[in-house]
Amino acid sequence: MAPHEVDFATLAAELRRIEIMPIGTVGGSPEMKAAAQSAGLPPLRAAGAQEEVALAPPPPPAASSEPPPAPPLPPGSMRPTVIVDHAVRAGQRIWAQGADLIINGTVNPGGEVIADGNLHVYGALRGRAIAGGADNMEARVFALNFDPELVSIAGYYAVREGLTDAPIGKPAQVRLIGENMRFDRLG
Repeated sequence: MAPHEVDFATLAAELRRIEIMPIGTVGGSPEMKAAAQSAGLPPLRAAGAQEEVALAPPPPPAASSEPPPAPPLPPGSMRPTVIVDHAVRAGQRIWAQGADLIINGTVNPGGEVIADGNLHVYGALRGRAIAGGADNMEARVFALNFDPELVSIAGYYAVREGLTDAPIGKPAQVRLIGENMRFDRLG
């Protein structure tokens, strides 16, 4: 199928309609990757994999009552830290564009938190956590109770089933060492 024949925007919208939250794509030709990326689905790869690194920030939030994201910042500049003082529910997405994100509460299964910088969860992390959304390989994820569905830093990701070395249910820090994710217990 040719890249122009795949309507990635409609595909992503239909997946969200049935409560599946797409976060990116894996594989495909350069043309298909570009088409998916223009629809807000950046290329992803498993930590340590040899595939191309994601070049775009995460997709903008799905239609909600929140204001649209601010325009992109020049490279290297950051906005003030975004602080959220409530739990993140299933189906809810919070994106701290150009900033670190602090969640003072739980990220429930099906919830998604995205930060272009570091991500701190002062509660249970059970949903999807994406740090370094702007290709920041120095970004980290911190959680007091680490049990995510997916964790990603700068396009490198691991799903729950692949977190065999992670301190599940414990305070944890996640960071990249080269192209490998490192899971360290805090405290």
